[in-house]
Amino acid sequence: METKDHDKLVRLIYVSVMTKECDAKELEDIETASRIKNEKQGITGALCHGPSFFLQCLEGPRDTINTLYTYISGDQRHQYLTILEYVDIENRLFADWIMGSLSNNKLDRKLLEKHTPGGVKFDPYLLDGRQVRNFLLDFVKVKGESKEKSQLVRLIYVSAMTEECDIESLEKILTISRARNTKQGITGILCYDPSFFLQCLEGPRDAVNTLYSHISRDSRHQYLTLLEYTEIESRLFGDWTMGFMSRNVLDKKILDKYAPTSGKFDPFILNGKQVREFLLDIIELKHEHLID
Repeated sequence: METKDHDKLVRLIYVSVMTKECDAKELEDIETASRIKNEKQGITGALCHGPSFFLQCLEGPRDTINTLYTYISGDQRHQYLTILEYVDIENRLFADWIMGSLSNNKLDRKLLEKHTPGGVKFDPYLLDGRQVRNFLLDFVKVKGESKEKSQLVRLIYVSAMTEECDIESLEKILTISRARNTKQGITGILCYDPSFFLQCLEGPRDAVNTLYSHISRDSRHQYLTLLEYTEIESRLFGDWTMGFMSRNVLDKKILDKYAPTSGKFDPFILNGKQVREFLLDIIELKHEHLID
């Protein structure tokens, strides 16, 4: 069966000059929004933030990439927007979404020197398609070498709550979790209902494993069920030491989306992909209700 035009994969690489320097918080917001949107739309790639520029590669379905680039071209934070490569592809170079900033550390200086022979200042506008691909592949490799030494993992579980866990107990759990998670480098989100906990934990493998082992021995949990456990390159829920969402603020349409036949939302029957999308929908549509 032939692949329809709009389903064909493309790679688009562009560079732009920023109208103003982005601070750390703005870059964090960009990364969070990109990660949520790209996960749902099947977009992978890399975004390199330099001293005065954005250099971004986007890979995914043609229509989706075209729509995103149209949106980017209307973003007033970009000027001198220039496409360096736009090609049909059979396979992706970037299987995930990677974002990072260039700094003055040894690894980044070495990277720039490699791609600016003759000692001239690095200028992404002068790169052709092959050169910019090679630069971004090296950039991703460098960022991979400088990431957390412990492999990051994502763990999502659901459990039924026993009568031992009331609202007062939940507040204590959240207070302790946030303090502990900050020290352990664990982020995530907790969705609470009178009948279940649905929690995503992201962080170093050893820290997440130790925490889940502790949870499994907690008598307030029963029917503990692991929905997803996977190695990750970057976090989906990097903003929260432990975001909290009670079910009573959820849109009915979100619950109906994940209970299309039974009419009752049951997190125990969700697979990894479904539960990720459910949690991303919570953040996207009900962000104002999150308590951080």
